[in-house]
Amino acid sequence: MNNSIIHSYNKFSELKKRNFYKLFIIVLLLIITLIIFFFSLSNGSVELSMNNIFTSIASMGKAENSHIIWNIRLPRIITAILVGASLSLSGAILQAVMRNPLASPGIIGVNAGAGLGATIIIIAMPIYFYYIIPAAFLGSLITSLAIYLLAWQRGARPTHLILAGIAVASFVSSLTSSIMIAFPERIHGTVDFMIGSLNANMVPRKNMFTIYINRYNINPITGKKNQYIIPRRRRCLQSRYQC
Repeated sequence: MNNSIIHSYNKFSELKKRNFYKLFIIVLLLIITLIIFFFSLSNGSVELSMNNIFTSIASMGKAENSHIIWNIRLPRIITAILVGASLSLSGAILQAVMRNPLASPGIIGVNAGAGLGATIIIIAMPIYFYYIIPAAFLGSLITSLAIYLLAWQRGARPTHLILAGIAVASFVSSLTSSIMIAFPERIHGTVDFMIGSLNANMVPRKNMFTIYINRYNINPITGKKNQYIIPRRRRCLQSRYQC
């Protein structure tokens, strides 16, 4: 009886220490994120003091340097945090499903499928650039389904999924490289998409979902067809968001 009580107490203490360790890591990472957050807000082509940052945030865009904070740096930092959180979450999900700490979207071919979908639009059909995001999503979805079907043998085992993912990733990457070699003059846009950038993330981009709505001349509020599309928005669409 005493031995079972001691064993239970030791197990509880170990669990408590483990939970404290996890909490400590989470708090430490949050503190580091906040430090990087304010460091990114203050540093750049225009150096800003912490006083200027807090004044610009509190004034809601009315103070000096508010444009730099609200329209440029803050949207990019928030986007970077959300993208990083999404990547880490996707990696954690795949590692849990595959039961392998090395599994990631890049290794099993999901990224390669998205890259192929975007490359087809950017290089082969540049006039339909507003379909880059849907094409990337569709490419990653098709690649994931192909991996699952190839790995299926009375069930999809984690080892089979990883091996099929590596094979499909190599095949899809070779297709992407072939397309880029066939159209060398259009590689620039593909490389920008593959590497990724936060340069275009500003406040005016918050309504970029209207690209898909305005493509069919539909009012996002009423759901009815508009009589016209604003000329400036059309120029924005044709210049790949460079407005």
